Amino acid sequence: MQILTLGEKIRKLRKEKNMSLRELGGDYVSKAQLSYIENGKASPSIELLKYLAQRLDVDLEYLLATEKDQVKRYCRLWLEEMKVHVNLNNISDAEKMYKKIDKYAQKYDLTEILAENNLLMAKAYINVKLYDDALSNIQKSFYYYSKISNIEKVIEAIIKEGNIYTLKGLYEIALNKYRQAYTFYSQLPIKNLELESNILYNISTCYHILKDKKNAKKYAEEVLRIDNQLKDAKRYAQSLLKYASTLILNEEYAKAEEVLKKANKLLKKQEDKKTKAFIENNFGCIYLESGEYEKAYKHLMEAKQIKEEMNLDELPTTLFELYKYYLKIGEEEKALKQLESAIEFSIERKLKDYIVKGLDYYIEYLVNKKSYEKAIVKIKEQISILEKMEM
Repeated sequence: MQILTLGEKIRKLRKEKNMSLRELGGDYVSKAQLSYIENGKASPSIELLKYLAQRLDVDLEYLLATEKDQVKRYCRLWLEEMKVHVNLNNISDAEKMYKKIDKYAQKYDLTEILAENNLLMAKAYINVKLYDDALSNIQKSFYYYSKISNIEKVIEAIIKEGNIYTLKGLYEIALNKYRQAYTFYSQLPIKNLELESNILYNISTCYHILKDKKNAKKYAEEVLRIDNQLKDAKRYAQSLLKYASTLILNEEYAKAEEVLKKANKLLKKQEDKKTKAFIENNFGCIYLESGEYEKAYKHLMEAKQIKEEMNLDELPTTLFELYKYYLKIGEEEKALKQLESAIEFSIERKLKDYIVKGLDYYIEYLVNKKSYEKAIVKIKEQISILEKMEM
């Protein structure tokens, strides 16, 4: 990692361009003044910085970036690299990256980086079932997100903590965590119905396991009410199934049958060509992972064709798999074409999750190629797009 002062940046750029101090300054600034700036004995005005950025053909932002800004950028890149290790379950590599990020983030007081680093490390430990280690990282993440008042991320950390206790079979502790998450949810200035539904779904599940019939049904009804507002047929069908299970627990069999019929009717509407597209996509994923690339390609192209014909929002999921396919067979240009198509499609339709996923793949690709500057550009692009969408 190379952290440069303003003077060092100017000197480095000047030498790269084989430019003397006199050539850099021109008629605008003297050689002596530039020498003072390069040696850290003088600070330029913003106007002078703009001039130097133009002369050196570099973004003004690069010259303005403080030492802390530079470290933050490196940490962001390392987080992207760490995500790859987490997804591949390379726990030792993930731990090395975690320690590296933690060291610099602690030194420069990068609270948000510390929070993300711990949440990501928790995910890594969950993947390999090291639940106690994961809990330690989640609690640190909770502390850091609380410190910067990022309530949605605080809620995410608490839900993950609840999920771990559920996996450990400690349902009463898990229930307390989900209820704590719901308390924090009430503090959000703008409500996120999907998040609220997820919390209540988990609460209902815990009550169900604990045989609390009344509360299991009560919270399942709340989930049903919210999911009906979300206008997502598949999600609503799933919440109907959850509600039906609580009705069975309460021995309300006739009503449960009625709800199940409604759920079944909704699920049937999702079948036919759309269901076939999802099935073809899943076959493609399976064959891709097992190394049967010809079969994978055949199924993925079938899924792509159906999704394009039906104009489905889920098209990017298949394009992402085709991106992976082309990478595996060594055709990087075609791979990037699929990835760019997925991102473009997602931006056009304002599909936040797919935008983030697509740009994450792109950043991962660039990091693996050691194209760190390009990766930074992509990260900025991701932030800019999401900010414009007001998400």
